[in-house]
Amino acid sequence: MTTNSINSDITLISIAHNQYGDELNIDDWNCEFKNWKMLPIKDGKYYNFLKKVEIDCRVTQEPIYRENPIMWKVILRKKPNANYFVSSLNIVNHNITGSNNAEINSTSEESIKDKGHFIADSFDKFLLTENELKENGFKVQQFFGLGNKSNVSPQDYRANRNSKAYTGQLKFEQKILNFLNKSTNMDDEIYYEIEEIKFNQKVFGRRIFIKWPSGNPDFTHVFIPECRK
Repeated sequence: MTTNSINSDITLISIAHNQYGDELNIDDWNCEFKNWKMLPIKDGKYYNFLKKVEIDCRVTQEPIYRENPIMWKVILRKKPNANYFVSSLNIVNHNITGSNNAEINSTSEESIKDKGHFIADSFDKFLLTENELKENGFKVQQFFGLGNKSNVSPQDYRANRNSKAYTGQLKFEQKILNFLNKSTNMDDEIYYEIEEIKFNQKVFGRRIFIKWPSGNPDFTHVFIPECRK
């Protein structure tokens, strides 16, 4: 992986200014990470934050969800704790005109985008026990379904998938899956935080923070832009 250290003062604010100029009153943007410095990663065209976030200890007991802009904080466990994620399966919004997303018609730009999960459906076995997956089959299907606006939003395919030219969210999901699937330590767990970065309905991308178990790289903290050319 190659970093470009020439532009080491890049922030979410600077990206928003470069993309929209004076169109947005970005000074009023209520985003915790808007002034955090990032390094551009040349190979894959995304960004590394230069520091990690403070772990939200509440997440060990229950997932944390924010509606707008969407944010999820969860613990992914090799051996899931009973009753950890079951109540979160009720966070389902199938209203296409809900507060998070404007109405989408077949001719809109959004209609040609991927439906990008925040919590990947492949993470279900690290959030729910085997019995919970069986007993809550319909709720699991509804929560992870593409129609759930609480866990899915329109996302550019380059940001959602992964390729040599454009690093996408899938790359980091696969890293988590590879680690937990191969792990023989039933106590292994990964802190996972993902949020949509947007202002006034303008989506800039997604931020992902991963805290790895001890003995691994300490953390991954990246910004994946929605618009890359």
